[in-house]
Amino acid sequence: STLLDDSDDNDDGAAALLTYGRDILVVDDNDTNLIAIEAALAPLGRKMVLARSGVEALARLLEQDFALIILDVAMPGMDGFETARLVRSRARNRATPIIFITGLSWQDEEILKGYELGAFDFMTKPVRPEVLRAKATIFIQLQERTLELHQKGEELRTAQARAHERELTMQRKRFEAEVLERQMKQMADADKRKDEFLAILAHELRNPLQ
Repeated sequence: STLLDDSDDNDDGAAALLTYGRDILVVDDNDTNLIAIEAALAPLGRKMVLARSGVEALARLLEQDFALIILDVAMPGMDGFETARLVRSRARNRATPIIFITGLSWQDEEILKGYELGAFDFMTKPVRPEVLRAKATIFIQLQERTLELHQKGEELRTAQARAHERELTMQRKRFEAEVLERQMKQMADADKRKDEFLAILAHELRNPLQ
């Protein structure tokens, strides 16, 4: 239960750690189900990482981030709900979409439990490939949109920083020009006073009796 025990209780810290991957993690103890889900999602063009237990799934999450997790509920040992709880305990995986695959009915209280543990969606068995593919497509598109908005936000912040830097540079140049102008005026005034003094001195030297 400590495989992903690097959670941060600070929400700001958690937000800073949120990351997104491109691959899809499929977790099911049944090889036939794994193959079927892999075939259903193949048209999405995303690499699929297969795990046959909750423990193996948590190990894969330590190695990389995922765009989506397809998680079977009924697995021996650590079931899908416990796996989801541990996934959500890790700050950087709190926003990773999870689709539960279950044989439970929609009226079952376990469905509510799944949502409380951070499920984004449920699918009941038998799973229809086209429906699973459609749901997965939605989550991936949402992720792509989120990343696009984040990139645009970064570009905007960079542009604003550059504009601010340019403004500071212009202000500094204006200040330097003003200082230089004052210095030149002071030098000109000093030269004028010096010339006036020299003129008076020369006059006095030419007229010593005065």
